[in-house]
Amino acid sequence: MKIPLSLLIVEDSQDDAELLLREVKRGGYEPNWLRVDTAEGMQQALDSREWDVVVADYAMPGFSGLEAHTILQKSGMDLPFILVSGTIGEETAVAAMKAGAHDYIMKDNLRRLVPAIERELRDAAVRKEHRATETALRKSEHRYRALFENTREAIVVSDRDGVIVSANPAAAQMLGFDTPEKLIGMAAVELYADPAEREKTFQELKDKGYTERLEATLVNRRTGMPVHIMGSAVLTKDNDGVVQRAEFIFTDITERKRVEEEATRLGRILEDSLNEIYIFDAETLKFLQVNRGALQNLGYGMDEMNDLTPIAIKPEFTRDSFNKLLDPLRTGAKRKIHFSALNRRKDGSTYPIEVHLQMSKVAGSPVFVAIVLDITERRHLEEQLQQSQKMEAVGLLAGGIAHDFNNLLTVILGNAEFAAEDCGPNSSVREEILRIKKAAIQARDVTRQLLTFSRNQVFESKLIDVNAVIEEHVKLLKRVIGEDIELKTNLQADIPPVWSDQAQIQQVLMNLSVNARDAMPKGGKLTIETGLYLAAETFLVEQNIRLGSDSNDEAASRFVKITVTDNGVGMDQQTRSRIFEPFFTTKEVGKGTGLGLAVVYGIVKQHKGVIQVSSKLKQGTAFEIYFPAVSKTEKSRLEKTAAQPMVGGKELILVVEDESAVRNVSIRILSGLGYRVLAAHDGNAALKIFADEAGIDLVIVDVVMPGQSGPDTYKKMIKQKANLPAVFVTGYDVQSEISGIADLDGERIALLQKPYTRESLGKKVREVLDHTGSGKK
Repeated sequence: MKIPLSLLIVEDSQDDAELLLREVKRGGYEPNWLRVDTAEGMQQALDSREWDVVVADYAMPGFSGLEAHTILQKSGMDLPFILVSGTIGEETAVAAMKAGAHDYIMKDNLRRLVPAIERELRDAAVRKEHRATETALRKSEHRYRALFENTREAIVVSDRDGVIVSANPAAAQMLGFDTPEKLIGMAAVELYADPAEREKTFQELKDKGYTERLEATLVNRRTGMPVHIMGSAVLTKDNDGVVQRAEFIFTDITERKRVEEEATRLGRILEDSLNEIYIFDAETLKFLQVNRGALQNLGYGMDEMNDLTPIAIKPEFTRDSFNKLLDPLRTGAKRKIHFSALNRRKDGSTYPIEVHLQMSKVAGSPVFVAIVLDITERRHLEEQLQQSQKMEAVGLLAGGIAHDFNNLLTVILGNAEFAAEDCGPNSSVREEILRIKKAAIQARDVTRQLLTFSRNQVFESKLIDVNAVIEEHVKLLKRVIGEDIELKTNLQADIPPVWSDQAQIQQVLMNLSVNARDAMPKGGKLTIETGLYLAAETFLVEQNIRLGSDSNDEAASRFVKITVTDNGVGMDQQTRSRIFEPFFTTKEVGKGTGLGLAVVYGIVKQHKGVIQVSSKLKQGTAFEIYFPAVSKTEKSRLEKTAAQPMVGGKELILVVEDESAVRNVSIRILSGLGYRVLAAHDGNAALKIFADEAGIDLVIVDVVMPGQSGPDTYKKMIKQKANLPAVFVTGYDVQSEISGIADLDGERIALLQKPYTRESLGKKVREVLDHTGSGKK
């Protein structure tokens, strides 16, 4: 079936227009078209009807495509505008694109016309949707501000320290202030008349994050009279669980306590409350009144609600069990009760709620009044927090295991190097020892993969061969994705290196592979490909990538491209637009944290790279990642720097390490390089040696030690010698442990990850000493 298309053609040649139409029809469209070739005709066409797309010849007698585009722009219509020409040069085409044309097509290559129309129609639809979304957002903000300013309920917002940062006119009037601004800067606790009530409210907020039911007596600052209020309070936290603010919403019920006109009072509260409120008969249990918020959430009209009882919207209750719940209120044993439950909407879906229930009277008849809070978002946040805590626990376990392994591997590597040096160059034993060293290095790489999973890896950027990383990582990926998924690699040979940390590349591969695995629950095919991508200028502009001062340097626009493709369930456009949001996941609770793709996005952006995703439902997903490639000139410079010979020295170095075998390895390496070495088995012993020996030039200190940590020990040392250089060694990432020390990762302080070799320790020590001017070579 042909797709209708309203097409405006700006073209002086009827024959050329016919060629355009023939190509459009061949592409599956049924064009409803009009040809114009003057400015007046163009304007009349735009005024007369709506168009889907405009295709214009670049040059015509007395009129041009750019003039037509100017008329379109002045009309305010957002229509795809495609230039067609038989003579236009590339520079002119680029200028036209910058002027606002969406694409340009040569008349001898009209096969590009239909794909261009399809693309621009999609883009126009996206722009229209964005405009609608922005309009809706503005209206929503206006509605919220109008509600905030005009609601009869007092709204007071305080920051994490309890200082009021916002209040509405109702709060100012209720509490006796001339304007809401007079409340800003006050401590929220100052509003309370009764210290006991104040303590109860804030303790409940601290313990639960919300109040079951906020009832308190405040003070009117103008009159000095008490103001009895009822409402709710809730803490708002960020993704890390840190309190950001407290929101108090309350109503002045002073008059209600003095006046018996309860029906009028209840009606006002029902309509103004932000919570759901229900009033139902004490005998029949039928709803008498339900506020607007409840009706909107449930999807019922008030006439429908009058025929229902709470049992109809609470699936876990029967009439008997619900009456049993109400009995303490009927007998007076309790004044109010609260419980958690589910509300069932008209469409059958449910959402979690908290119910606060009490008994009252309307026109002398007993009724139940229920104030209901929708806690869907809170439950969702709790689930996310639980998942994050699980991931943190796994990370801590992995980090602890890796720490012990890296200590052992340091000893194995160090002693293997010593033994190899002690053997003759032609000794058969030397070859066996070197095999031990090679195996230890492989074990180190496995441990670093474990640290990558736990996000405890110390990042060390260097020249990375992406193909080699993928090949080394394939075995682990196969174990992760399972035997029912076929893993294929297609790696382009001789691609340039990238400047990265190997653990970060592994993290990207791991997260994308796990994501693909979960998209293929019944098995499938996962393909990892690499290649060299030479970016066109349009790609760089679209991705907001700026080249250096020499814009003609081809190397500046070279990227190493990694493509990870699966043939799984795929995604719709709505899901695709949110996949990089932290904590967004389509998986059920317990099977996803929503962090994997957010981590991938962060790593790519840290590398100044690009990530793109394409996916269709039931057709699989492809992630394309572009890492900036290292130029040949930069590669030579970096390789030359890495190849510089290791140099020793005569400085006095203090080694602080609680593991004796690791300590002995460090001592022997440093002594062999000519350094004078002192050693301590813990922080206290190190401080004693440091106090007795004033000539220490550098300390090498383990971060994690029993009793007193490395950072704490170092902080005490720099009180005696402020410019003391240090190398912190660790089995896993401890940035948080030493973040309080000045010049972190600067000139005085460096990090070295275990297991280290003679070369890595020697170079790191020399680097710090030379950088700080403490060297005595």
